[in-house]
Amino acid sequence: MIELYIIILSILIAYSPFVKKILLQTFSLDEILCLEHLFYTIPLIIFILYRVYVSKTKLNFFKKVNKIHVCYFSLMTLTALIAGVLYYYIMSRLPVTKVTPILSPLIIIFSVLIGVSLFKETINKNEIIGIVLIIMGIYISKSKHAQQFINSV
Repeated sequence: MIELYIIILSILIAYSPFVKKILLQTFSLDEILCLEHLFYTIPLIIFILYRVYVSKTKLNFFKKVNKIHVCYFSLMTLTALIAGVLYYYIMSRLPVTKVTPILSPLIIIFSVLIGVSLFKETINKNEIIGIVLIIMGIYISKSKHAQQFINSV
């Protein structure tokens, strides 16, 4: 069942940039960021109100938040904001089909590097080979020399 969820998630993530590209034809970068977060916030508020007033759930998790958590949440928010601005800036200037094939593999590579260097996660030989193949794939798909070689074959 988890495999089906992964496929659905992949489709949703792959589809999203195209919708954002369409919105960029009508809205500016800051307008999209505001509207996107508003559309995230409204269902969240409705969900919280439902949990509190209908399900009678108390929001006790706020008691667990300390200064370190505030720093982590602030860092998450800041990085998400910067990433959102950069993402829309890039999408407004390049086709989705040019950005996504480079961005997705780089996310994989940086996730592994951050996991290994900062969080002491382990990486095996197959994962290293996979990263090398990803780098080679990016090079082949974007390199003028590689494209000239492929066209000559």
